[in-house]
Order: sequence, then structure tokens, then C-alpha cells
Amino acid sequence: MKFIDSLKNYTKLEVLDLGDCKFQGVLPRSIGNLSKQLIDLNLEYNKLHGSLPRSIGDLVGLTGLVLGGNQFTGNILSTIGNLQRLKELGLQENQLSGKIPDAIGNLSPLISLSLSSNMLEGVIPSSLGNYHHLIELYLGDNKVNGKIPTQLLQLSSFQNFGSFSKQPFWFTSYRGGRPHDVE
Repeated sequence: MKFIDSLKNYTKLEVLDLGDCKFQGVLPRSIGNLSKQLIDLNLEYNKLHGSLPRSIGDLVGLTGLVLGGNQFTGNILSTIGNLQRLKELGLQENQLSGKIPDAIGNLSPLISLSLSSNMLEGVIPSSLGNYHHLIELYLGDNKVNGKIPTQLLQLSSFQNFGSFSKQPFWFTSYRGGRPHDVE
């Protein structure tokens, strides 16, 4: 992924879609030096590993950040809360661990949040109740617990949440109705 360094000279770059390209390696810190015009970053389904660099939080123009289907480890950093224009956040199918940071609630324009199939644990942050436009929420196949913020379930836009199975908060694509365990 060293070529990322050379992309900083493309100051008008708006979309970087390198999903499913079989890239391997660590996402460099220089990812945060990409164009301030960048609105969509898709690196899903490669073989990227290591921690998510803090510098991702410097890409404040992003509306889409899709990094699912890799082998990222470590925590979801609170700098993700700097991406206040984000509408889609896909971190599913990695090996992320720790708690879901409260700062993730700063992403009020978010429409889709997918954190499923990681090793996240702890309580679902009440800050998820800050979303006003959320349509999809995927937290399944983690070790999270607690209650889904009532504010989320009252959104008229909220379409996909899940029914519960063996693991707490295993969300399946489901329309209509409400889970019984809400705040």
C-alpha cells in the first residue's frame, strides 16, 4: 500500500475505490494526507491488516468509508468521530476489538453503520441515539450488549435492524417490527 503516498499529489481526487483488488499490507499513516476533496474511500475485501491509522480521522470530507472484509485489528479509534460528513461506515468482517467508541455518535448524517463480524465488546453506546437519518445498523456477531437507544428505533427512516438469536445483538436484515430489548 506504499503507493498511497504518491496519491497525495492528486489534490482533486474525490473517489478512491480499490475494493476487492487483492491488495495486501498495512494501511499507511499517510492515508490521512489524501486529497481534502476525497468523499469516498473504498478498500473493502482486500488483505489489509494491522491497526486503523489515526490519520483516517483527517479525511474530514469523506461521506463514505468502507473498509470491511479485511483483517484490521485493534480498536475503532475515537478519531473516526471527526468524519462528521460520513453517511456510510463499513468496518464489518475484520478483527476489530474493544468498545464501540462514543465518538461514533458524532456522525449524525450516517445512513448505514456496519460493524458486524468483529470482536467488539461492551455496551452499545447511547451516542448511537444521535443519528437522525440511519437506515441500516449491523452490529451482529460481536460481543456487545445493552440496549438499542430508543431514539434509533423511533426514526421514520430506520428500516433494517435485527431480530435476536443466540448471540446478543445478532442483527439480520429485517423490516418492520421492533426488538423487545430497547431502552
